[in-house]
Amino acid sequence: EKYPYRLITKILSEGLLKYYHYSLTPNLRPPIAFSTVRPTVTRFSRFYKELSEEAVFWALFLSKISLRGSQNLVINSGLPHSIVNKITSALADNMNISSQLDQAKDNADIHKILKKSLPESLVFMFLASTDLKRKGKITTFIEQLKDIKPLVSSNQLMEIGVKPGPLIGKIFEEITAKRLINNNITLEDELEIVRRIQNI
Repeated sequence: EKYPYRLITKILSEGLLKYYHYSLTPNLRPPIAFSTVRPTVTRFSRFYKELSEEAVFWALFLSKISLRGSQNLVINSGLPHSIVNKITSALADNMNISSQLDQAKDNADIHKILKKSLPESLVFMFLASTDLKRKGKITTFIEQLKDIKPLVSSNQLMEIGVKPGPLIGKIFEEITAKRLINNNITLEDELEIVRRIQNI
């Protein structure tokens, strides 16, 4: 099968749902959940150069079956390793990050939690969640926060005397937090933050 997610659709249409995870509820019947993949990927693809609809589809499907069953399906799917990695990352992020995201109080928290997630992980978590607040935080990150970063570079920091090491990471984290509040701060504003941190 050239497009494995079509095979999954065929399996669903033939009623082979006995391997579905017990947590599947009547409110999330497969045809409804899976019909939202393409429009959601299309919606968010304008924010990413590459976004794998196939990986998102597989992650959504595998989240509904037992862990053992999902591992076997991925191993035997014949999918490229790059897709398999996106699927496994999405499933892991959904398991490990979702509860953290619920505790996020502001944009800085949201950015810190989601900044390392792959695009497919973010779209999958959006689709897998029934919590509107969580969906809103994911949407905010994708549409407004993901590209926010300091203007100052590591080289510029070292030129003004900042030594390589954990301090550079701390500086970037603090500048990013300020940018998440006000993205109009200038390079000079950032350098002032650096000087303040150096004097602490």
